[in-house]
Amino acid sequence: MKKNSNSIPDSRSDSAELPIRLYRAISDVVRHLDDQRARTERVFDLFSESIETQRIKLRDYSERLMFTDPVGYGRKTEELLWRKGFYEIVATVKRLMKNVKMEPSETFLVQCHLQSGIGFYHHIIMKLQSYYRLDLRGIVDFPLFVTDRGLKKDKAWWTSKPIESSALEWANQALHRCLIYLGDLNRYLSDLQSSYDHNFAQRYYAQALNWKPECGMPHNQLGTLVGNQNYGLDAAYYYMRCLCCAQKFEGAEGNLQHLLENNAHCLEELRNAHNQEALTTVKRLIITFIHLAYCMFYDKNYAQVNQLGGEVFTYLGTFIIEKDKTIITLVDKSPCAEPTVLNDDMLFKMIIIIIMCVQQLKLKASSHAMGGVAICLSLMSQLVQYAVNRLEVVLKPRVAPPADRDIKQRRRRKRRGTFSNASDLSEDENDSVYSLDSDISEEDLIFDQCHDSDEEPLTNGLTADHCVNGFNGTNDMYMLSKSRDCSDPSQPWNHPIIANDKAFQHIHKICIEGYIFQSIKICCDWIDSNPIFLKCCGATSVTLVERFVGFLNHLTVVPSLATLKDHFDEEIISENILCTTPLTEDVAVRGLSSLQLTQSKLNWDYLRTKTLKPYEETYSRICYLIKFGINLAQSKASALAYDDSKRWFTAESQVQQKNGLINSISHSDNNKAGGRVEKLMHDMGELWLRSEVSQLEDKTRKGMKDSLPPYLVPDPDAFLNHPSLIKQLISAKKFIVLIPSVVVSALDECKQSSSRVRDTIRWLEWQLRNGRRNMRLQRANEHQAIPFIKYPKKKDKEAWMFLQVVECCNYLCNQSTGEKNPELVTLLTGSKTLLSNQNGTGFSHLGVAKSAGINVEHIETFFSKWKSSSKSHG
Repeated sequence: MKKNSNSIPDSRSDSAELPIRLYRAISDVVRHLDDQRARTERVFDLFSESIETQRIKLRDYSERLMFTDPVGYGRKTEELLWRKGFYEIVATVKRLMKNVKMEPSETFLVQCHLQSGIGFYHHIIMKLQSYYRLDLRGIVDFPLFVTDRGLKKDKAWWTSKPIESSALEWANQALHRCLIYLGDLNRYLSDLQSSYDHNFAQRYYAQALNWKPECGMPHNQLGTLVGNQNYGLDAAYYYMRCLCCAQKFEGAEGNLQHLLENNAHCLEELRNAHNQEALTTVKRLIITFIHLAYCMFYDKNYAQVNQLGGEVFTYLGTFIIEKDKTIITLVDKSPCAEPTVLNDDMLFKMIIIIIMCVQQLKLKASSHAMGGVAICLSLMSQLVQYAVNRLEVVLKPRVAPPADRDIKQRRRRKRRGTFSNASDLSEDENDSVYSLDSDISEEDLIFDQCHDSDEEPLTNGLTADHCVNGFNGTNDMYMLSKSRDCSDPSQPWNHPIIANDKAFQHIHKICIEGYIFQSIKICCDWIDSNPIFLKCCGATSVTLVERFVGFLNHLTVVPSLATLKDHFDEEIISENILCTTPLTEDVAVRGLSSLQLTQSKLNWDYLRTKTLKPYEETYSRICYLIKFGINLAQSKASALAYDDSKRWFTAESQVQQKNGLINSISHSDNNKAGGRVEKLMHDMGELWLRSEVSQLEDKTRKGMKDSLPPYLVPDPDAFLNHPSLIKQLISAKKFIVLIPSVVVSALDECKQSSSRVRDTIRWLEWQLRNGRRNMRLQRANEHQAIPFIKYPKKKDKEAWMFLQVVECCNYLCNQSTGEKNPELVTLLTGSKTLLSNQNGTGFSHLGVAKSAGINVEHIETFFSKWKSSSKSHG
């Protein structure tokens, strides 16, 4: 009988030969599958008995090979199995049914195939946990628990199976990819059948991010999954998250560019439409915001940012700032491509997008970074004001606590009174008792709170039982907290003071209904990681601090941990644990470098074995925000002050602004919505102006004449022939000297033959190491081609090098102010033959520079002109 070509030797075969034979068998199966798939004309042909048999062999051989030789064949086998066993089948089905509706029987076959793939990858993940002892508690929904129970002392089931570090690394990577495969399979199912819950796919991508938050591919898959949800805002958020990860997925760049181009086209259509939609529509807000993010993220068309920012904040003002302080946004947790309500989820994604844009501007060392910071702080200011409006729907506006003498008098009245007249105290007085009076008894506190709860039931029927069953999180935030009964009396949120506190219950209600508090916390993390932002952005900081003070004073009404420790004997959880346990919003933004400093302080291992209850998250969030405010006041980074004895925050009424450009702005509680929007726009516009003025100061410096440009770009001849003149120009600190990359290459080539060049290189290295502000190297993106000219070949070295310098100058002329400005840049050459066009090659260096609008001068001529100008101003 003829032996089957695909037969595989058993375990007794030579271990060195087994991986090779397995891989050959897999190659044969793949070849058969490709041939049969190429001949398919119907969906049924993809699931014939012969093809299914080959797929079963492919799975079996691949699994054996991956665990037999994970280092040599693991990654390659994974890719083959996924591509040939699952992905290409789905792609073929889409091709066959491009313009044809699938029959129910065909749909059933594809669904069965995808479901079998889900089961297979679940099996692989369980096997990875077993073989490599991976602890996936808190990572996946199906962790494998392995114990040594029943074994002798100092014995374990794996002691005879040492694991190589390279094999363990493959297992970690393979687990991550298997979770992504599971997400993809569930995404295919949701595409195939609209009733299939797309949250399954989202959940697997979230688990992949929990395992490796530095990998960006799950974010890209999430962007593909959400499609055009929220007018493309969600997709833009996920693609940008992918590109901001340490390990980017290359395909996300093209996906984001395609989305942004379509959005720009939609914005143009909206602006050119004769019957324009109302300015208050969510569509106009989101589309304008995405285009603003596009300009900031890629640092281009920055001249439009001021206008786009003004439009965005005008639209936002109509949604989240209302004079009657009514709740005008609702949380719609169901996915919607074209929502009609601006919800908290959109606001959360908008603030994270702006933070990512600022992060990108900082990475590029862009001069527009502070403008992005101004926009981010302005958005945070609106969010804080919106939170205050939401709080004051139920809570009274906070007033400054009374003086110490009034407190003592009120305490004496309290001691003379009885429990029967406890309800006669005003609500403000009750609030002050909780935070200030440490002399009253535990029974007084409990009685007052319970009495107050009976007199004033919670708004909208919210009770303690409702709070217990509260926040389940969102799929966007990657943590689905399970509601459970809070029955442990040793926890602070179950004590009567907390459970019956009206302020805490209302804050908790806001937290479980939306993400406005979560968004504010992330903004605080951002400021905590970048404290310089508040110091540099005076106008927005004043407005933000004033609003933040009102926000924090609402939070200080909630009883503190110190109050609980004074009145209860049970062990109370520490503030350090509360403030270092990651919350839902922390998991959502994990991996962003802008928040790295703050997130490094969190105890991420806590989530591996425990989960926070809804009450715990809310109380932890309150404690963190108050602690942030206290630290901000102590750091003197802003005009914020805190009185610990009264638990009261205050802001200075006036703040001196640098250069006298911006006056302090006062706000009253009865401002109309239009007035608030106008002042907010005024703040942002003035801060933007300040940023632009600061840039011009850096470029022009004091005493500069218009004829002297702020940017000097020397060519290789200038550095090789006149290094002393360049050193003097740099030392004068009157210009920004940008050194092209081609100059560095030329110096490097000549260092072997010239001691003077070596000295110049050492001097340059020293200057760059010590961070001279008026000298820097050309960045990789700082070049722009010259149109309508014929480029020389690289073998014409002199001409080619000169063109590299001209391209650098052309970029500066176009990017410095957003439009062509040749007066900002001068190309300094050290070759006199270049200016006279006597090079004998037929290539006109000066002509090329003039065609691009670049000013070219010999370095000696320019130096003389500058010297004479300096003397005339001396």
